[in-house]
Amino acid sequence: MIRIAILFGLVSSPLHACIMPGSSELRDVLWADAVVIGRVKEYEVVNPWARRPLAGYAVFTIDLSRVVHGEVSVGPDNEFMFVWNSSFTFPKEFDRETPHLFALLDPNAPLLPRENSDPIFFGSPRKDMMIVLQEPCAEAFIYKEEHPASRMIQQALESGRDPELELDILREYHLRTLGLRNRFEDAETWNYCWRNLNQPECRSER
Repeated sequence: MIRIAILFGLVSSPLHACIMPGSSELRDVLWADAVVIGRVKEYEVVNPWARRPLAGYAVFTIDLSRVVHGEVSVGPDNEFMFVWNSSFTFPKEFDRETPHLFALLDPNAPLLPRENSDPIFFGSPRKDMMIVLQEPCAEAFIYKEEHPASRMIQQALESGRDPELELDILREYHLRTLGLRNRFEDAETWNYCWRNLNQPECRSER
């Protein structure tokens, strides 16, 4: 797999820059340089551009509990910091009680030739910190640890088998057990429902 070029550089775009929300494929997590799990200790939205109130980025400090994939540099007291750049307005607060899974990119990854089918991810405003994996106008790879997508990512990356194939099998099995696969054939709706299984339109009718 060619390493992804990290584009869409220094600031997040305002919400109205997205004509319509996009959707990420679960397998896009395989572009991540690291996948970690931890509880958020500190969360700060940084906005140094006063003339652009929706510009900026967020900084996480988490109490790292586990590295699912890759390597990260951990500070004192097992603290790990990284940033989040997004197409959307950042939440003012973030859940500090529940462990979350975060997929991250190396901020200093080289820009290499890309295939047209490769996804494009946000670049980091801080070259000293990793950045949350997110495509413009799509959801970030941030999940509660017990979310089905988080469990599938953990199993695929730790199984010792082909992670891309493992993710496809796990997602197919999960949606079939909920009776979703036959009702949602198009990829966009299918991707929406594995991220939002609690929504009425995504619940099984069985």
